[in-house]
Amino acid sequence: MDLVPAPSSSSLRPDGCFALDEPFTPAAAASAGIGRSALERLVRSGEVERLVRGVYVAAGTPLTTHARARALALVLGRRQVVVDRTAAWVHGAQALRLRPGGTGATRGTLPGPIPLDVASRRRRIAEALPLGRGDLTVVGGVRCTSAVRTALDVGRFLAPERALPLLDGMLRAGSLTHLELVDASDRAETAYGSVQLREMVAMADARAAGTAESVLRLHWYDASLPTPVPGLVVTGSRLALGLGLHRFGVALSGQLGEPDLAACAAVGWRVLVLDRCRVLRSDPLHVTAHLEREFHQHLLSQVG
Repeated sequence: MDLVPAPSSSSLRPDGCFALDEPFTPAAAASAGIGRSALERLVRSGEVERLVRGVYVAAGTPLTTHARARALALVLGRRQVVVDRTAAWVHGAQALRLRPGGTGATRGTLPGPIPLDVASRRRRIAEALPLGRGDLTVVGGVRCTSAVRTALDVGRFLAPERALPLLDGMLRAGSLTHLELVDASDRAETAYGSVQLREMVAMADARAAGTAESVLRLHWYDASLPTPVPGLVVTGSRLALGLGLHRFGVALSGQLGEPDLAACAAVGWRVLVLDRCRVLRSDPLHVTAHLEREFHQHLLSQVG
């Protein structure tokens, strides 16, 4: 286990070390001489991040499935069952974090904690769909819905822009396969949200690299455009979405540099670069209209 020196701003333990690369609570930090104010300074500086409310870890620490479960075990009771967004995170999906808090200059600058969805707080776990054999599992000492059951629940209960990234993430992590997802969705054929679930299952794709790519694909499907290939590689550059036949693709900000874009253009590709925040936060109608306009302009340029 790596040890990180206590923050220099803290005089409580000037010569001590504290393990930040394992999930910990403020009480554990305090016992090592890192008080609440010092911990908050570490968060503001980006050295430490909040995982869930009351649990912290060093920023950039690789979080395995069991590490995520151990973090939850610090704040959950034995009889609680992790469900929905939190269960998807345990099974490998990228976290759908809560909106940042803070006041004044810090508002919106720090990532919020991961939502804590447990059956005893939000709803009955068997709501509208009976529990079957294998629907519950234990990971790192924490009870949670299985990957398949979690996929069924998020696909039915969450808005599409939240459900699809979680389904993509669990597929990408290998927690379940698309075939398992399709087979399991038959169980929910008459349950609440089954229509949306079938749509989400049909769209789910492990090739999406993160939340923004999943949401972008959702907007693309809402546009009048041909079906894209997620993660298409052109001249060595990976696009978020691409149409090989039409040589049109989309990348997200930070994915490609100017040399990459020039190399794509040299072989006849038009690559639209969209800002991640715009994809996630803008009116979806604006994003779909922009995609349609750029695609049709590209087609006209090819004809001309």
